[in-house]
Amino acid sequence: MFKSQHILIFIIHNLRLRPELKVAYYIQIFLLFMIIIEKFQLWEQTKPIVPQFYIVLSSLCFSLQSMTVKLLKNIPATQSLYIRSFITIIILGLYIQEHSIQSYPQKYQNKLLLRGIIGGVGALCWFESLQFLPSSEAQVLVSITPFWTSLMSAYLLKTEQLRMKKIVLIFITLMGVALILRPPILLATLGIQNIQINQPYHLIGSCLALFCSLTQSSVQVLISSLKGSGVHQLVLLQYFSLFTIVSPFLFQIYSPFLDIKTPNLFEAIFLIFGGFAGAGGQIFMNRAVLFGNLNQISLLSQSSVLFNYLFDIAILGVEIHSMSVIGTVIVLTCLTTNILTK
Repeated sequence: MFKSQHILIFIIHNLRLRPELKVAYYIQIFLLFMIIIEKFQLWEQTKPIVPQFYIVLSSLCFSLQSMTVKLLKNIPATQSLYIRSFITIIILGLYIQEHSIQSYPQKYQNKLLLRGIIGGVGALCWFESLQFLPSSEAQVLVSITPFWTSLMSAYLLKTEQLRMKKIVLIFITLMGVALILRPPILLATLGIQNIQINQPYHLIGSCLALFCSLTQSSVQVLISSLKGSGVHQLVLLQYFSLFTIVSPFLFQIYSPFLDIKTPNLFEAIFLIFGGFAGAGGQIFMNRAVLFGNLNQISLLSQSSVLFNYLFDIAILGVEIHSMSVIGTVIVLTCLTTNILTK
């Protein structure tokens, strides 16, 4: 039987390991956790909280995927993306074929293609942003998606009216985003000396993450227009995965800055693991949205920020800027307030 000092020794020993060995430990713990659930059939006993568990598990999977991208420094992010999408589309294809789901509904073909294109561009921006930003910062910037969606619904679709409370929340959120971006003009105004050598790259990564957030909002609006159409959620994910194979592959082939790398054994293992983690994140998220309460799911999805902070600090050894931490607290507070007041 484990005692508290044994757990403490395990944690201290874990923190001294190289990042890749730490990841191996966490993967073993994750797999053990899944085996215990399956072995004792805990799914059936915890039905009321299964959707919440799905979304937390989805956040964990996406965070693990982001971490593998950061660890594989010699492998282009685009290569990680299309390998993940290839694994996802194989899993989806097998499931769709087994359950005889219609993959190509002619009536909604244009919207499905548009969903795939927008989602593919967004995913490409997300993976590229990880080349310039800590995954925790990138995740916070992407998480402001609900506010983009509100602005689109109010000013483009005219389906929602912005109240003063939401306008104030959006304004405060933008202040938090500015703290995470840390543009030179803001640092100069606050009298803070900029010690970041890679500040331009930080801004590029931040802009990519924000654009990814904007594309996610566009996708959400597009998906909402398909409600009641009979289009299966996994078919939406299938189109997305198809375009996230094609777009990064073409981008990598024709980019003068990127070459397709042949991974070594360690890199191949982590590419495959990251692919399965990303596929799991997509599938678990779809299941959570399908069976759970949307407000609860939205609230719990913010756990991805916590997971990314945990992996950045404990495994990758990233030093998070204090302004970024303050910005994160502001953004998450505004998001939580927005969800709880719906």
